[in-house]
Amino acid sequence: MHSNKKSKTLSITATQTVLCSGEMTTLTLVNPPTNVIYNWAVTSPYLQILSGQGTTSVVVQHIGPPNVQASSGVTCQFSNACYDYNAVKTIWLGRPEITGRYWFDGAERQLYTYLDGDDPQLNPICYLQNTTTNMTLYGGGTVTWTKEWANPNTYISWQQVGNNLSIYPNLLNQLMVFKVRAENGFGNTTYNCLFQCLSCSTGCKSYSIFPNPASDYVNITNNRPPPCKTASPSEKEYLRIIAEIKIYDINGILKKMQKENKTNLATISLVGLPRGMYFVEISDGVYKEFHHLLVQR
Repeated sequence: MHSNKKSKTLSITATQTVLCSGEMTTLTLVNPPTNVIYNWAVTSPYLQILSGQGTTSVVVQHIGPPNVQASSGVTCQFSNACYDYNAVKTIWLGRPEITGRYWFDGAERQLYTYLDGDDPQLNPICYLQNTTTNMTLYGGGTVTWTKEWANPNTYISWQQVGNNLSIYPNLLNQLMVFKVRAENGFGNTTYNCLFQCLSCSTGCKSYSIFPNPASDYVNITNNRPPPCKTASPSEKEYLRIIAEIKIYDINGILKKMQKENKTNLATISLVGLPRGMYFVEISDGVYKEFHHLLVQR
């Protein structure tokens, strides 16, 4: 028979909302009705109800291993003659997790992060425009941002605002890595974030590199004119020669350098470079432009 009862949502309080392995917390319904049977449940195999099933308050324990990093719901469902009730409380297990998003050139993007030793993925940011991340912290605790390196290694205007990073890049094509660390009482999670300052008004590049990914060599050519420019009698204004090529690893360490005789096409060997992400700096003697390059073996 179809029920005409309405639904109601109640709140749950908890003595702790972040647990490490072996710890317990007590969850209690706020202003529940009386004379009903309270059905509690957990949504993670790492949480166990120890006592209180059928009552307005239960004790649950984190029974998973110490390296667990996850969220779990604790739910309570019950009914009386008038309503179907539902209540949910989220408990975080273990060290914290942090994710982020940010805006680039009018569109919201995922903030890409990577661990030490992993291949990074680039986060483009706009030249002479303030960029602020929107971080989400799971598991509570504190968040700390630090600048690791920049190439070229010049002054960068940045600050931490709450849990977020705010950058005002003032050098076109500059690469920079920031480290974000989230920490609670049970451990920490640390990621690297790679940014490159690009011109959002044109998005234009004066050079192209290919193939990319590459294994044995990479070619560098100037664009005639750059893709975002319109060909015109003044095309030479946008044509940049190649005078020098440098390849850096993800830590900003110079791995290869090659001088060129002001050419329009150059090839540089990748022999001796381990697989991974690199940054190619191309210069005409004054202007510098950076490209990311993935070396595969």
